[in-house]
Amino acid sequence: MAREAPATVRYDRDNRLLRLALLEAWDWCCYWAGLRHPLTYSDARIDHIIPQDVTAARLAELKHNLSLPADFDIHGPANLAPICHPCNTEKSNGDFLDVPLVVGKLRRAQRYEQKVIRRVRDQATAGEVATRLVNAATADLSGPQARREFLENAPAVVQTLALIDEDAVDFRVTREVALETALVRLTLDGRGRTVCSVIEDICGCTLAEALQDGVLSLLAQADAQAESSLERRRRETNDLGPIGTDVLVVTLTSAQLRRSGSRLTATFTGELYGSYSATLTGTNQLGDGLIDVPVTDSVELAVTIQASWDLTGGPGMPDQVQTEITADLHQDRIADEYDQHLADEYDRLQAQADEALRFWEAFGPPPGDADEGATGTT
Repeated sequence: MAREAPATVRYDRDNRLLRLALLEAWDWCCYWAGLRHPLTYSDARIDHIIPQDVTAARLAELKHNLSLPADFDIHGPANLAPICHPCNTEKSNGDFLDVPLVVGKLRRAQRYEQKVIRRVRDQATAGEVATRLVNAATADLSGPQARREFLENAPAVVQTLALIDEDAVDFRVTREVALETALVRLTLDGRGRTVCSVIEDICGCTLAEALQDGVLSLLAQADAQAESSLERRRRETNDLGPIGTDVLVVTLTSAQLRRSGSRLTATFTGELYGSYSATLTGTNQLGDGLIDVPVTDSVELAVTIQASWDLTGGPGMPDQVQTEITADLHQDRIADEYDQHLADEYDRLQAQADEALRFWEAFGPPPGDADEGATGTT
């Protein structure tokens, strides 16, 4: 008997299919931490970007300020995203919709809405084979017995998929390289894993050695950017204390290999995220003495690292390393959000003008406008 697709797709008691569809849409990552935190199905939670306990007044304000549709559903996919347990605990039911970066995440959820809805409905009406595969993908693998069963039986599914379409078998794995200064997380597809194997087996170099100098160079640039940003918050009467580094993560999501003669070059691209904090010390405006004010800043950059080896020189560390910051993702998102705000405001004003014109055409000008231009007295 054919199953029916749900009339509406929204957060409910049974969110198994919705959680899987959200994970697929958000590329199996925690939306709050981004690429820095890949997620498994068992570890994922569903978060309401606009808190589900938002007041009616605040929701009306957000609908107006963000040009959300009148029927915007707090429990719909346009307001939902996958999140890891630590981030879910930290965010809780906090309202961060005054932060442009969070508004950008809400916009992203809106873009994914129809994709998520289609995926949930397709899975809900799937045939026997698809249903069993979805059941396997959403199985609780937290226990050792479940993991063992999955590991024993999943290879047969992968092999069958390869026989049907070998190009569809590729998958991504995460490898972490702990450097003294930062954590480097590599999310690797088949090509990326090949690049890492060549570096280790042919170049005779560990990933830590290959990436160390490039990461140090990028971190120095990120530190300088954060220091400049925090310094701009300092007034003439304030002193900026030492800047502390709270989080430094480099997430590399693409790896390519190129050979030119005897030179072999590996190119890694991804993102750098840094969180910084400091203390501003200034005069207490409410009394005598000084007051300390904590300040924070974050840096989010699109980065490239190139490590190159001369294969005639024998195995070892790369003899040439180049880095590049290709984009300031934090500033780009703020700029995009500002542009979207201007577009939304234009649409709102245009709608008001259109409504006024329709009123004018239907009922004539407002009473005060009929006498405009009249002069003299009687």
